[in-house]
Amino acid sequence: MKIDPYQAVEIKPGIWWIGWPDFDAGFSNNPYLIKDGNEIIIIDPGSGHKTHWEIVRKKIESIVPVKEITMVITTHQDPDLCAAIPYIEREVGENNFEIITTDRASLFIPYYNVNTEVTTVNDGDIITVGDSGRELKFITTPYLHFPGAMVVYDLKEKILFSSDIFGAFSVDWDLYANE
Repeated sequence: MKIDPYQAVEIKPGIWWIGWPDFDAGFSNNPYLIKDGNEIIIIDPGSGHKTHWEIVRKKIESIVPVKEITMVITTHQDPDLCAAIPYIEREVGENNFEIITTDRASLFIPYYNVNTEVTTVNDGDIITVGDSGRELKFITTPYLHFPGAMVVYDLKEKILFSSDIFGAFSVDWDLYANE
């Protein structure tokens, strides 16, 4: 299946990949957007690099206005996953959206000049979001590759948002694993 990496890709109804492959660096970033009724969730919004954010922002705007984001989930503290939170905060407003991460990762969010309060989750916690009653389960993955790392499992669609677990550097980019 040919995928245009510069367009949002709906991977399941109401769930889009909004990331980008950096072909020069052999690196890809994989933010996701979940739209469920009025709930707009961004998982691992991405880099603080202006060019990268512009790619992600364009993809978000192709689905919903950025100002409608209600929640950001970050699976750990690395800048390639959460340094874009300040861009979202500027457009949505401080404390007008929820940030969710683990207790350990929450310690680093203010270092990105983010002022929105952070809600922490523990291993096995489940939150219900959206009009469909979608359940998102948080599963900690300590030391893969950070003590406060986690993955997010969408129980409704049976999708694992795997963070960096399957991460690699490669110029041979594809959104889906073929083998």
